[in-house]
Amino acid sequence: MGGAAGPWSVPAVPAGYLLAITADALVSGVHFPRDTPHEDVAWKALAANLSDLAAMGADPLGLQAECAAPSDDADWADRIATALDAVAAHLGLDVGVACRRTAGPSRRVAVQAMGSVPREGALTRAGARPGDELWVSGTLGDAGAGLAIVQGRLAGADAVDRAFLLERLARPQPRLALGRGLRGIAGAAIDLSDGIVGDAGHVARRSGVAVTIHAGRLPLSGALRRTAGAAALDLALGAGDDYELLFSAPSASADRVRAAAAQAGVPVCRVGAVRAGEGVRILDADGRERPPPAGFRHFADPHGDTP
Repeated sequence: MGGAAGPWSVPAVPAGYLLAITADALVSGVHFPRDTPHEDVAWKALAANLSDLAAMGADPLGLQAECAAPSDDADWADRIATALDAVAAHLGLDVGVACRRTAGPSRRVAVQAMGSVPREGALTRAGARPGDELWVSGTLGDAGAGLAIVQGRLAGADAVDRAFLLERLARPQPRLALGRGLRGIAGAAIDLSDGIVGDAGHVARRSGVAVTIHAGRLPLSGALRRTAGAAALDLALGAGDDYELLFSAPSASADRVRAAAAQAGVPVCRVGAVRAGEGVRILDADGRERPPPAGFRHFADPHGDTP
């Protein structure tokens, strides 16, 4: 269905499975600069939705999109529609992308992703229990550093580190294989779009528990450490768009978590714990409580389509 306005339907779900549905939109000037390559916009639009499916432990079944642009900029929507199918193929998905083109006041791409997950294995934000350990995949703060580079707030990165951080911002990797592997192991899961502190807060509220994050355990890339220096930890705590998985699991399941991560080819790290109570606490390397970082904000370009 590459790029064309295809049928908008709900796919069949195997017996014993649930239908997982998520939708998100990217808007020029809010979520990406106006001059962002259309391949990068398409990648991030799909990755953001596939990451939600990963956090549910779901397998993708179908992808539908709406590509909008001002009437005098229709070519942009056409290029995005074509790029969406190419990105889906690159990510190894065996589903096409039905894309409808419309006119609107800004460049915008909205995606709805549908998946299936075993009824007894679905991951939600509400399954964390006191005594669980808190884990995270990959490294944190890289996309936030990439955003800071784009905005001119972070300088000094060498060419290799700069390219790595910009790639992490533009082309996040949805952790679908890890999400599948965590079925029956993880209690709660969420993908990190707004930073670990904010997203851990969503898990705490939905699960009715308190969460402690040990800041000194957060996995940081060498590129982030070298480029951001003392600001690296704040980026790891508060910056968004990493699209890694944050999940809880009983302490007795640590070996199963590591095995699932190894099978998926994704590194994981224990970064905290779940306890009775409410809210999110952040402890430094000496066990002292530290204040939360400022909340994550998407790209805001005064020259973009949307302020």
